[in-house]
Amino acid sequence: MNQETNNKKQKWVVTAAWPYVNATPHLGTILQLLSADVFARYRRQQGDEVVCVSGSDSHGTPITVAAQREGIPPEELSFAKHEEILNILREWRIEYENYTITHTDHHIRFIQDFYRKCFENGFIFEKTEKQLYCNHDKMFLPDRYVEGICPVCGAERARGDQCTASECGAIYGAAELIEPKCVICGNTPKLQDTTHWYFDFGFFTDELTEFISNHKILSNKVKQEALNLIKDGIPARSITRDLIWGVPAEPIFGPKAANKSIYVWFEAVLGYISATAEYFNKEGESPDKWKEFWFEKDTKLIFAIGKDNLIFHLLIFPALVLGTKEPYILPYQSMTTQFLMFEGKAFSKSHGIGIWGDEATNLLPSDYWRFVLIANRPENRDTNFYWTEFEKLVNSGLNDSVGNFINRAISLVHRYFDGIVPSIDKEELEDLAFAKEITNSVSAVQNLLDVFSLKDGLLRIIALASEGNSYFSSRQPWHLIKEQPNQAKTVLNLGIQLAHALGALLAPFTPDASERIFKQLNLSENPHRRAYSSITSSSIPAGHQLGKPEPLFVKIDAKELEQQLIDNRKTQTISTKEEDKKSVNDQEEVIDYSHFSSVKMVVGTIEKVEEVEGAEKLLKLQVNIGEEIRQIVAGIRQYYSPDQLLNRQVIVVKNLKPIKLRGEYSNGMLLAADEDGAPILLGADRPVNNGTIIK
Repeated sequence: MNQETNNKKQKWVVTAAWPYVNATPHLGTILQLLSADVFARYRRQQGDEVVCVSGSDSHGTPITVAAQREGIPPEELSFAKHEEILNILREWRIEYENYTITHTDHHIRFIQDFYRKCFENGFIFEKTEKQLYCNHDKMFLPDRYVEGICPVCGAERARGDQCTASECGAIYGAAELIEPKCVICGNTPKLQDTTHWYFDFGFFTDELTEFISNHKILSNKVKQEALNLIKDGIPARSITRDLIWGVPAEPIFGPKAANKSIYVWFEAVLGYISATAEYFNKEGESPDKWKEFWFEKDTKLIFAIGKDNLIFHLLIFPALVLGTKEPYILPYQSMTTQFLMFEGKAFSKSHGIGIWGDEATNLLPSDYWRFVLIANRPENRDTNFYWTEFEKLVNSGLNDSVGNFINRAISLVHRYFDGIVPSIDKEELEDLAFAKEITNSVSAVQNLLDVFSLKDGLLRIIALASEGNSYFSSRQPWHLIKEQPNQAKTVLNLGIQLAHALGALLAPFTPDASERIFKQLNLSENPHRRAYSSITSSSIPAGHQLGKPEPLFVKIDAKELEQQLIDNRKTQTISTKEEDKKSVNDQEEVIDYSHFSSVKMVVGTIEKVEEVEGAEKLLKLQVNIGEEIRQIVAGIRQYYSPDQLLNRQVIVVKNLKPIKLRGEYSNGMLLAADEDGAPILLGADRPVNNGTIIK
C-alpha cells in the first residue's frame, strides 16, 4: 500500500466511529477513538490542516432500550453518558476538534436537509411493508427491540438489525429473524403493515464500481470484497424506523412519516459532515467554511473503524453523498481494525469481562494505555488484551527501552558535564552508524505513519530506543570519560539527540511523556509541533543546558493491577448499593458506637504537596501523623493550591485499606465537609501534636 508522494500541506478530515451512549466505552471502543487521535496528532505535527471529528451516538434503539430499562428519558441518559465519555476522553488525552453528540439542533437540521435533497433528487422512495409488531407493548419493534436466531449463521440472541456473532456480523431486517422475541416483554411479535422510505443504492452502481476499482490505496482484498457486493447488487435499504427518539422524518417526507425517525446507521455516518460544520460554527467561521474540507477534491477523508463497519463506510456512505449531487469528497482510506477481545472473550460489563475507559485511567496514567492499545492494535487479525502482555509491553517497551534510555542519557550528561550538552569531538565508525540510525529511523517511522501503520510505527520507535540502550552498552561512556573523554562527549551528544528524537516521535502516541521528555531536555518548543522532517542527529546544539532528569515510567505488576481493578469494582458496587439503599429508605443509617470507634482518626500536618501526573483532580500529600509520614492522594487539586495546603493541620482516617490511584499509593483519607460539591478540609481549632487521636 503506497501513499501518493505530495510535499504540499494537506487538508485532512479524520473521523472515528461514533460510540453509542447506552454504555461506558470499553478498551475496544476507545481503540477507534484513540486511533483517530493518534493519526490526527501526527498530521498536525507535520503542519497539515486537520479536522478530527466524532461524537456520541445518542439516537436509535440501543439508547431507548437502555433508557427504558433504567426508567429515565432517552435524552437524560444520552447527555449523562455523553458527559461521562467526554471526561474519559480528557483523561485519555484524546483530543478532537469537535467531539459532539447527535442530539443537537444543528445535527438534526443537517440530516433533514441532507435527505430532503436526496429525496428531491429521486433517490429515495416510499414503500409499505410488513414489520414486526408487539401487541402487548403496542409498538413496532425496530432493531434492538427484537432478538431471535440469525437467518444467516443460526446464532441465538441475534439483534434485529445485525448478528452479534463476531464470525458473522450479517446485516438484515428485523422481520428476517427466526423465532423473534420482543426484548421488553418476551412475547412473539406479529407482522403488520407499516410505511417506510428507502434509499435506492442501485442508482449508483457504476459510480461505486469506478470509485472502488480506481482507488489508489485500498488493499486488493478490500477492493474485491466491495466489488463483489456491488456486483451482487446493493439492495435498497429503509432509512426510517418506527421510533420517535431520533432525527424526525416527518419534516422530510411529510405527515405519513409522523412518529418515525431516520435509522441511526444512516444518520450517524453523516455526522462526520455535520460535526465539521458545527466545529467551524463554534469557531465563529463563515457558515460554509466546512465546505473547504468536504468539497475540495484534494482533502483526504480518513475513517477509524472496526472491520464490521468497513463496507458501510466504503459503499453506503459514498452512495449517500452522491445522492445529494453535491461535490462531496469520497473516502481516501479506512484505518480498519479487527476485533479486540479480552483474554479470549468479548467485552461484557454485566459479566465483568474487560476494562472500561474510566477504570483504566484510575489504575494508571493514560500514556500506559495509549501505548499498549496501539502496540497491540489488531490491524491484520483479531487480537486479545492479556494482563500478562500488558505488563510485558509496559515494562519492556515503555520503561526499559524508552524511559531507561532517556534517563540514562540526561543523567550521564549531568554527571559528567553539569547538564550541558557536550560537543561532538571525535566520531568512531560506531558513532557515525548510530547517527545514521537516528535519521533513518525517523524516516522509517514517518513512512509507516504515512500509510496508516500506527502499530508498526510505534514499534519502530521502541526499537530505536532499544538501539540507543545497545549503543550506550557498547560504547560505555562511563568508561570512555576516564580514558577517552572526547569520545565520551560524542556518545553523550548523540544520546541527547536520540532523546530529543524519541520525544518528538512519541508525541502522537504518548503525549504526556513527550511533553515531559522535552521538559527534561529544557526545550521551550512544543513537541506536538516538531515535524518529523525537522528531526536530525544534531537537533540539540552543543552547550544547551538540560533540565532535571526524572523517571518517565514505572514498572507495573499485572496481578497487582488486576486485583486493584477487582477491589475498585467492589468499592463501586458497595457505594452504588448504599446510594440505592439511601434513595429507597430516604433516611440516615443508624450505627452503634462500636462501628464508629472502629474508624481510627488522628491529627496530621501536610509537609509536602505534589501534583499527580496526568490527573487533573488529584494531589499527592505527605502527611506527618506522629509516628510516621503517610502518603495520601486526595481529589482536591481544583479547590486548594499547594501553598494553601503546606503545613496545614488536617484530620486523617489512618486505618483505611491502602489503594492505588493513577499509579500512586494512597494510605489514608482526609476528612472534609461537602459544600455544594466542594471539599472544605477539617482540622482542630488550635495547633495540636501530630498523631493526636480524634474521638
